[in-house]
Amino acid sequence: ITQNAGSATIQGGNIDLVALVGDAGRFNLFAEYTDATYDKFRYDTAYSIFGSPLFNPASTGCGVGSPFAGPMFGTELVNINCDGFQLPRSPKWAASAGYDHTFTFGDASTLNAAVNMQYASARWLNFDYVKPERVSAYTVFDFDLTYMPAGGHWSVAGYVHNIGNEAVYTGGGEQAFVPPLVYATINAPRTVGIRVRYDIH
Repeated sequence: ITQNAGSATIQGGNIDLVALVGDAGRFNLFAEYTDATYDKFRYDTAYSIFGSPLFNPASTGCGVGSPFAGPMFGTELVNINCDGFQLPRSPKWAASAGYDHTFTFGDASTLNAAVNMQYASARWLNFDYVKPERVSAYTVFDFDLTYMPAGGHWSVAGYVHNIGNEAVYTGGGEQAFVPPLVYATINAPRTVGIRVRYDIH
């Protein structure tokens, strides 16, 4: 059975800027504020069957009502009230910024250096609202350096992504049978590499 949240209010704003710096530089900035809250988010879940408990209070951080008779003989349900909670994966603040500069040499070859930053404030990973699903803010820095000869038929690039080796969780959920154990997906750790490109005509 799938139940949708009754209603939610999402409001906010963002700014997106790109500016040229001299003849060879470019600066970009993006910032966003989001206020995303459930106005009404309530659902019923199994509480017991023939007196044997099925519901674990550790499975939710939302309000829990009193048990009531379920639709089948011997069953009880309980209402979960998550009104007022922040929507999952909706940080109040998110931002990114970057600067890249292209150096041009006498033989017309180029070297591009780029540094980028991404930020997101604290957020919930899922709608159970248990403590392990609440993750803190993160800031990630990347650096890329790309050389391209005259004509641009090939290039070689070196990079370091997630320089600070931040743990950036992108999603997760509570294990239904072992609450409040939570599984989560996570972005790549610090990554160092080289990319080589060659055009075949």
